[in-house]
Amino acid sequence: MKWLKDDSLDDGEDLADPDEIAADIVTELNAALVRMNQIVVALANPSDRIASGAAAGA
Repeated sequence: MKWLKDDSLDDGEDLADPDEIAADIVTELNAALVRMNQIVVALANPSDRIASGAAAGA
């Protein structure tokens, strides 16, 4: 993690707890995996995607 070695930071006390940072990273990665799975499903079923898009007015 670059910010741990960043000498330009004035005060390291303002940083979040490493456990909080790690939990945030895991949350973001899980959200990205959910979105990627949605994309994989949409690409695997293009006719479903087109039909649902047409039904939604897209």
